[in-house]
Amino acid sequence: MIGSNTFRRLARALTASTFLVSAAGYADAAAIKIGVLAPLTGPMASDGQEFVNGVKWAVDEANAAGGIAGYTFDVVTADVKDESAANVTSAVERLADTSGVEVVLTGYANLSMFEIDLFKEHGLPYISAGPSPNVAAIISKAPADYWCC
Repeated sequence: MIGSNTFRRLARALTASTFLVSAAGYADAAAIKIGVLAPLTGPMASDGQEFVNGVKWAVDEANAAGGIAGYTFDVVTADVKDESAANVTSAVERLADTSGVEVVLTGYANLSMFEIDLFKEHGLPYISAGPSPNVAAIISKAPADYWCC
C-alpha cells in the first residue's frame, strides 16, 4: 500500500504535469498520456509497480473528478528493468516514440540521470521524484533548455 507521503508527491507531480502540458499549449487534447519510467521486471519490480500504482491512483482520482482544467489522463509505462544505461535508454525511446505522451514521471532511472538529456532531445517534459546533485549538475549548465524536475 502506498503511504500518504508518496501519494502527496505523486499528486503534486500529476498537478505539475498538468500545468506543464497546458502551459505548453496542448489545448486540443482531451486525454493526456503520462509516461512513467519504472522497474517493472527485475530486482526492483515490486517497488516499481507500487510507483506505477500510485501514479494510476492519482490519475484515476483526477479522472473521476472530471479531470483537471478539462483534461483527463492515461498512463503509459516503460520498464527500466535493472536501471542500466541500455535499459533506461530503451525505455526512454519507447515513451518518446509513443504517440500522445506529453510528460514523463519517474522515481527510478539511471543514477547518473543521463536520461534528462535524452528527454530534452525529444522535447518531453521530465519530472523525477528524486532530484539529486546529479540532476542539478545537468540542469545548471543550461536551465532554460530543460522541462524537468
